[in-house]
Amino acid sequence: MLYVFTKKVQLRGVMKQERQSIYSMNKRNITVALLAAILIGSLMNLVNNYDVFTGNRFTGRNVFKIVLTYIIPFCVSLYSSVRATKQKA
Repeated sequence: MLYVFTKKVQLRGVMKQERQSIYSMNKRNITVALLAAILIGSLMNLVNNYDVFTGNRFTGRNVFKIVLTYIIPFCVSLYSSVRATKQKA
């Protein structure tokens, strides 16, 4: 775990540095991000790539777009939950 020393505090007459975690990713944040990616990514794929699913027009470019449609909601959800976790602390 990486830490950043944020401020000095005096505890029982001894100066110590308080540390704060840089990465607040935990199992709960990742699980929530995965669920959001599955739900939102599936809905977006149905809306944006309906013609690809109904027809036989799978190409490499379509597969890339489909995978990217799942990755983007995962990243956005994970980033927002990590930011919210860090602001609570």
